[in-house]
Amino acid sequence: MALIECVECGQQISDQAEFCPHCGRPTGKKPKQVQYQYKLRLGSATSNSFAGFLKFCSIVALIGGLIISFLAARREVTTYRYSTETVFSWSIFITTFLPYLESCFVLWSMGKIVEMIQATHDMVAGLKLEATEKADSPASANSSKPTPYMTAGRTALDGWRCKKCGTNNSYQDINCKNCGEYR
Repeated sequence: MALIECVECGQQISDQAEFCPHCGRPTGKKPKQVQYQYKLRLGSATSNSFAGFLKFCSIVALIGGLIISFLAARREVTTYRYSTETVFSWSIFITTFLPYLESCFVLWSMGKIVEMIQATHDMVAGLKLEATEKADSPASANSSKPTPYMTAGRTALDGWRCKKCGTNNSYQDINCKNCGEYR
């Protein structure tokens, strides 16, 4: 990196500078145009213990319902005088087991819904926009980026340029430091 002299103010500036940092005059060096390639990447999904708990409860409800319904459907019936028989009643079994089966399906479905919501949340929250610089990106001659040397009375130094003499002044100065002209 070599130092060159600014044509307008005579100060030493870098030969790679796009404009003079002292007066704002462009050096004629075009800025390097960098093109980016964007990729969406999915993050990792997290496990959901609440969905697992709901599924576990549905399995417990299913097993508990089977046991309770089986015990409720077994009846001892007395036949003749002193003889008893154990009889299994399918109607009692089905009537007792259906509410447990319904609660099992409800809990399992709730667990699946919670899993889907969590997966959707993880997918949206885990999206990452990664920008990588393209290796062979030719610099375009027509840049949509504004040049650092602004022409509407302002410079890239956050100041203003005198319309009478062309001197760059800071925004704190009300009058030009060279000719005294009001902004």
